[in-house]
Amino acid sequence: MKSTPPSPAPITRYRADRVYEEFKGFKRKRAEGLEALLKDLHRFAEYYLALLGHRAKPGILAEAMRHCRSLITAHAVLGMRLYDCHDRPQSTLSEAQFADALRLIESYFVRREVLGLQGRSYWLAFAEVARSIDDADRLSP
Repeated sequence: MKSTPPSPAPITRYRADRVYEEFKGFKRKRAEGLEALLKDLHRFAEYYLALLGHRAKPGILAEAMRHCRSLITAHAVLGMRLYDCHDRPQSTLSEAQFADALRLIESYFVRREVLGLQGRSYWLAFAEVARSIDDADRLSP
């Protein structure tokens, strides 16, 4: 039986003038050293560039990312998390599953837009979903 992990702290958006101070605190709390942190930052920067279309590999993912990014970038935090699950050596997300996830995000935006629903909370909702993804969980094909 799988145990339930402890609930993470709530997600916080920081004011632009506080980002540097908050990052220094974040760095101090990490057990890994500076090199590991920089490698993580570099990896996620590559994912972000791919989501924006600058470094996307050709294929079904590039097409799914192109459609999704044409709508909004509020999903970027979730997109980077999904990309990480797909890209890691012990991948927990196949290319087809990743593309399907991006299509679902696109569908979500389109449906909300058609219904005229507000989008102010997109970032927080996607950040919560991204954080809830367990690295050990493998999706069934």
